[in-house]
Formats: sequence, C-alpha cells, structure tokens
Amino acid sequence: MSLGTESFKGITSISNNLKNVNFYDYLWKEIEMTVENKFNEDQLLLTFKNTDFIYIALPHPSLANPLSNLLPKLVPIINWVKEKSDM
Repeated sequence: MSLGTESFKGITSISNNLKNVNFYDYLWKEIEMTVENKFNEDQLLLTFKNTDFIYIALPHPSLANPLSNLLPKLVPIINWVKEKSDM
C-alpha cells in the first residue's frame, strides 16, 4: 500500500509506537540503515490499532523532488523488506 506524507502524519498521530514522528526523520533512519547495511525491523515497525506493519518511507519519485535521487540508494532496504514479507 502506498501512502502520502499527510496519511503518514495521520496514522502516526494515533499509532501505538510512533506518536507524531516526522516523515523525514523516519526516512533518514532508513538511509542510515542502508548506508550501514544494518537493517532493523524494530525501527520500521508501525503499530496501528494493535496491528504491526513494516513501513518504508520513500520520497516521491518526481524529478522535481531532489530526494527522489535517493530511491536507487534505498533498493537494499526495499529488497530486505520484500524478503521479510515473503516469510
């Protein structure tokens, strides 16, 4: 499922574990995990209505968005989450 920044803000405002976390801070954690090659499910866990989800924050792929240049760098974390979800 794909969510925008406003949806992310709404969900995290009422989530059990990520109260009002900033989208870009969350994305930065993912970048750090990718650079260090130390993926941590706990940092990607979003608990909403007592259900756990692995959530990946990705920048909008528009060429107008300078953060979209990070998308190729985030492929390892995307693949890691895919492998975890195949279990």
